[in-house]
Amino acid sequence: MTEFILELILFLSLGTAIYTLARAVPRLEEGSLASPKFVRAWLHNLPVHKFDAALSAFLEKYLRRVRVLILRIDNGLTSFVSRLRANSGGAGGTQKGLFSEKTATNDSAVVSGETTVE
Repeated sequence: MTEFILELILFLSLGTAIYTLARAVPRLEEGSLASPKFVRAWLHNLPVHKFDAALSAFLEKYLRRVRVLILRIDNGLTSFVSRLRANSGGAGGTQKGLFSEKTATNDSAVVSGETTVE
């Protein structure tokens, strides 16, 4: 409950500050800004089309390199998965049996399905 009261006080004070600033904005005069003609002329003289072309070229190169990197990673993962499948016997490979080898103990012979009489 105390957190709610603190948040309520915070937002009420924020609302009050915004309200007082909004009332003070119309009192500003248009001529009080520092030489808007100079700023407007400076912004007008910027070669925006050159910036746009340079940014487009950079983004194109960057995206192509990222695409090549992603394709290389994809090829590496695909080859890794195919090697795993070949080793484990999946997708056409031969799977190695767990109990296919004969051992000297009788327990392993029974597990592998062999019956021996002693």
